[in-house]
Amino acid sequence: MPKKTPKLTDKAFDDPLTFITTFLRHPDGSEIEPHEAQIEIINSFMGGVFDLVIAAGRQFGKSTVLGWLVVWYLLHFSNRHVYIVAPSLDQARIIYDEVARHFEGPLRVMLKKKPIDFPFPHLELLNGSHVHGRGSNSPKYLRGKLVHLLIEDEAAYFKDGIHPNTIEPMFTVTSRMDHTGIIRISTPFGQGDFFDGAMAAQADQSGKSKFLHYTSLDNPYANRVLLDRLRDRYGESSLIWQTEYLAEFADSDLAVFNSQDIKWSYQNYPYQTEQGKITYPISPLAGHRYVQGVDLANMRDYFVATTLDTSDPRLAVQVRHDRLQKRGYAAYKGIIRSNYSAYNSARTLVDSTSLGESVVEDLRDIGAEGYKFSGSEAKYDIVHNLVRMFNEHRIVIPYQRELIDEVRFFQYKITPSKNIRMEAREGHDDYVMSLSLAGQLASQPLFTGFFQGVDITNLGNPAPRKLPPNYDPFKDDE
Repeated sequence: MPKKTPKLTDKAFDDPLTFITTFLRHPDGSEIEPHEAQIEIINSFMGGVFDLVIAAGRQFGKSTVLGWLVVWYLLHFSNRHVYIVAPSLDQARIIYDEVARHFEGPLRVMLKKKPIDFPFPHLELLNGSHVHGRGSNSPKYLRGKLVHLLIEDEAAYFKDGIHPNTIEPMFTVTSRMDHTGIIRISTPFGQGDFFDGAMAAQADQSGKSKFLHYTSLDNPYANRVLLDRLRDRYGESSLIWQTEYLAEFADSDLAVFNSQDIKWSYQNYPYQTEQGKITYPISPLAGHRYVQGVDLANMRDYFVATTLDTSDPRLAVQVRHDRLQKRGYAAYKGIIRSNYSAYNSARTLVDSTSLGESVVEDLRDIGAEGYKFSGSEAKYDIVHNLVRMFNEHRIVIPYQRELIDEVRFFQYKITPSKNIRMEAREGHDDYVMSLSLAGQLASQPLFTGFFQGVDITNLGNPAPRKLPPNYDPFKDDE
């Protein structure tokens, strides 16, 4: 006896998976068979989870499974409103179009009227249910709207604040109803509301929040050969592979300084006992060369002067730092001059941005030089030089938690508008900038090639100067 095709009024319609596999079809007309990860997403929402946070790799099948779920939701419930929200309206249309496609066939009889495309995608059914498309960057078109199910597509790319300040308040009333909630799905991108939501969902004990994680490899229909090529091209540890395909929150990759390089630096600090006790600061030594980097303070930040011993061209050793706040430029200039004198006329580089220019001018008596952080490139250049010094094990710093944490938490910051900056993840970055200025001087060679200075007192009868045997231009002139 042939299998009877269920009708929309049958009990089978109560189960979204049965509905999807029975009534819905792929564009080519073939039957839909959700894979295990897609089934888990549907079951999680049906289990009463209000805030479902999903980190998923590219081509995982998120748009299709959410489109299937929305179609069932619209038909199963009357007078419900579904919003599909993405960073742009075009992005929101991807899931919306998957929904609308299923109402172009036999299900079109359930439409109340022809779908609307402008100004926003909108589809209305005879039972009073609606699906809307919106872009998240225009929250004024979301505030105050009646909603029962809201999908945040590419949620990690939303501007910070949209989820807590605009989307969550939309559920103030409807969240009391069954099968209402928010599904946030995205490939990870830095930190922000999506990252915070993922962390909170993992720690949730109430059952109202849940975190799911899927890689591109979790799609059984994915081309494994292509994915292997992409992995080999980018590298397993690359940010793009980890975030876009493995859907990992690779926050450590946003750190400007590698944690292993930082550890090497303080673990190899020379002025410490076998027990690890550090003698700091280090008194100046006769015959040693020093440099000083100075980051000037504004009203909220710290003044920091960092001194490095550069006698060994292969390794710069931090011997001192002064960190003060709200003391005034007169006090700061006194500290700079004191360090210059104490540390054998230490060459000094000062942040000359804005008011710092006048400070450098006042320090002409010690030959202080200025460095302007007038553009992002200037900051990138000098900080990345310090990154290379750490990476190449050419600098060591003392283990002081305050200093170590400032280096650890200095990172690439993805702003709400999705620009990239370099700044402290928390706290201040004055020490990092001061150390970068000192590192800039430490990286400059004392000699250019084999050129030597000329003694102009004997120009009338110059004697040829010969280089001594085994001459090393990076050592003191003998």
